[in-house]
Amino acid sequence: MLAIETFVVNDVVRAAGTFDRLVRLPDGAVVVADLKSGKSEADYPLATTIQIATYANGRRYDPETGERTPLHPDLDVSRGVLIHMPPSGGCSLYVLDLHRGWHAAQLAAQVRDIRSSWKADDLRRAVAS
Repeated sequence: MLAIETFVVNDVVRAAGTFDRLVRLPDGAVVVADLKSGKSEADYPLATTIQIATYANGRRYDPETGERTPLHPDLDVSRGVLIHMPPSGGCSLYVLDLHRGWHAAQLAAQVRDIRSSWKADDLRRAVAS
């Protein structure tokens, strides 16, 4: 365990949050890991993959100074880890493909931007044309 409960910002997708763990894997890679306790997190990992990819591609953030710094010099942004601890008990680790998660995060940000920029009148004009 290299860090716990680290606040990050991601200026590319304009998101911020706190990830649970920064860990060094047995192969030496450093990755972002997040704990999830829902019943079916492992069956539907898309949201978690997007979340961890957003963190991994972000920067450590100091809210007092606004300073942004890299998470770790050895950070692997291609993989993340879902630590699943369901209510039924046990603990399982799942390696997530953060390239796909980062792509999805960027698409989601584009959709958010489009939704927030379009007003109802713009849509009505487009349909009437």
